[in-house]
Amino acid sequence: MIAGLAVGILAVVLLVITMNLAYGLDTSVISHNHNPVVTTIAGERTTELSLGQQAMIQISAHNNMATPQPFVVVVETRDGNGFTEYLAWQEGTAEADTDFEMQFSWTPRPTCEFYEDCEKREIRSFVLSSLVEPRALSAVSTKGSITVSGIPTEVPPLDQRYGVPLHNRIYNVTYSFHEGSGSIADIAVSRDARTLTLSVDTRQDSQLIMAIQKPLIDYTLDYTFSGNGTQSFELYVHADGGDTLFERFTDLRKGLVMYVVNIERGTEQVTLGARLL
Repeated sequence: MIAGLAVGILAVVLLVITMNLAYGLDTSVISHNHNPVVTTIAGERTTELSLGQQAMIQISAHNNMATPQPFVVVVETRDGNGFTEYLAWQEGTAEADTDFEMQFSWTPRPTCEFYEDCEKREIRSFVLSSLVEPRALSAVSTKGSITVSGIPTEVPPLDQRYGVPLHNRIYNVTYSFHEGSGSIADIAVSRDARTLTLSVDTRQDSQLIMAIQKPLIDYTLDYTFSGNGTQSFELYVHADGGDTLFERFTDLRKGLVMYVVNIERGTEQVTLGARLL
């Protein structure tokens, strides 16, 4: 039930951000007195937290109506890549023409690793009329420039290499196992299937980190169509018998695309692919 509500609230987050009128907007009903405030448990304001450190998010707003107003305050935290880390909401009723405050307990969690934006956080808050047929009652209020220490942001040395021949050139895939150990035994490229498949031999459950030269990724995974342009597609990673979570970063300066994938012990086929939506 909670997971379903979270999905629904997240959908409304997108609606509010894009100012979609499907649910109706009346953002003058509630106004924020100030942007979200982050404090320690001791009540001290801060913009620097440690991974796993409990903090409080304080929201202060005003009901501009001359009558009591039911509301739902929604708070979301995002990392530097725009991924939602935390989503919560509280319901209440504000008296006519009065201020009200809400507090949310937040403990930062890692959303990614090996990327400088993984330690950045932005807090977003807005007010809805209800969770059923929600109507936006306020604009989105944000607080950025929050950092979370304790998250690895430096890529470990990629000390292994596999060369992929393509068009009379060798494109290198450099890699290492951040957790565990192993090796890549083979890499097969299929432009027709839009896949790059690795045969990986691991001695224990492992986290594979690899940097692939961008021309190799562009050749295999990018969909390009003539006529009406590029059709929508999604990138995926298939490992351990099914779709698996992964991280993907592009370093345009070095012309590299980096993947971080968790794989199980043994010999596995890890497929990087693109499929139509």
